[in-house]
Amino acid sequence: MNPPDPECITDQLWNRGGGGVAVGKCISLKLALKYSLWLPRVESVTSDRADIRDKELGFFLDIAPIPIVILHDPQRRVSKETRRCLKKQTTDHVCRGITDGGKILQETFIDSYDPSVLRRVQYMLYKIKWSNSKRPWQSCCHSTRMEHAEIHFIEDVFQEQRSDPSVHCSITWYMSWSPCGDCCKQIRDFLKEQPNVNLIIYVARIYWHKEEINRQGLRSLMNVGVSIRVMDLPVYSYCWRTFVDDEDKYEDDYWPRHFAPWIMLYSLELQSILQNTPSCLEISTDENQTPIFSLCVEDDQQKRALTSANP
Repeated sequence: MNPPDPECITDQLWNRGGGGVAVGKCISLKLALKYSLWLPRVESVTSDRADIRDKELGFFLDIAPIPIVILHDPQRRVSKETRRCLKKQTTDHVCRGITDGGKILQETFIDSYDPSVLRRVQYMLYKIKWSNSKRPWQSCCHSTRMEHAEIHFIEDVFQEQRSDPSVHCSITWYMSWSPCGDCCKQIRDFLKEQPNVNLIIYVARIYWHKEEINRQGLRSLMNVGVSIRVMDLPVYSYCWRTFVDDEDKYEDDYWPRHFAPWIMLYSLELQSILQNTPSCLEISTDENQTPIFSLCVEDDQQKRALTSANP
């Protein structure tokens, strides 16, 4: 089930007798919200800023760096400007860390594409090259609470840039997270409808790499001709030169050499996924919630299968 439109959520919620204002840190549902779960029957959601009760309404909650604001606020306890900004961050794919010229900010790129940390927001840098055009179209976008970046690209970006459907088109994505299983299905459907499109995907990390639906999704993309690779050092340098905002930028500002161990680990894990062998990457956290990565190879057969990864 897809999340409903945010306006629909708030209208239903408040028309059932709501008052109130914003959902901030929902303590009683902290674990559930961590995984962005649907909550089909909610008796009470209590935060430090609101108490909302509804016995039947299912709605989507998501913990994020900023509070989730109920956009419809009849008592005006949240300013109009705040509601407007928060609504924008719910639906706008280019509002965080992206310039008006379609470039990603330096600090956003460095933070979001560092494979040694697990950032929440998914960014996509993309290049579209039509065979009848000399110059490619290059820009970037990010996920929102309602939609992953891949779906935004398929349903909005590509349709806006599309020319003659008979003309061959080459698309390259540079993604901070690999597509999830559901997005993989929609990507396959998109490619089936667009036989003249060729897609290459580079990823900094693999999204929930042990979930079988995500592993199957990546294999299914490979089976329809999509090239999926982990970003290596030359790719990071290319993205830095091509997609990062030029203001005050110097080549010495960015040197991702320390990414090499994580590039190797994710490359081995991607290889295990595409070869349909058991996962070899373990990710845990220490007491400070710092990610800890380790390589776990079960037997000689898996070891032999992984030697072809050659990250």
